Amino acid sequence: MEYKAFWITDDKGMEAAHCCISVSLKDYAKFSRLYLQRGRWNDVQIVPESWVMDSVTPDAPHLMPGANNPNSTSTFGYGYQWWIPDKAEDEFMAM
Repeated sequence: MEYKAFWITDDKGMEAAHCCISVSLKDYAKFSRLYLQRGRWNDVQIVPESWVMDSVTPDAPHLMPGANNPNSTSTFGYGYQWWIPDKAEDEFMAM
């Protein structure tokens, strides 16, 4: 990343894993490029490809996109902090 960022922390200084990272638009674009390249940056694998793919692949019935979770009003599926739209074709997003 190129610019300073911040992440919400608790009262002990531990980063909140569920939300609230703030970075520049340019650095978000770099993060997107990293994911588009399945964890590679300038021909160097810096995040294992299997982890990248696992992170955007729901792995339980209630995490699948669509109306699979009766306790949710959302039709998004869910991975490791990624939301997967219903009928997605390699699409995912952060919210």
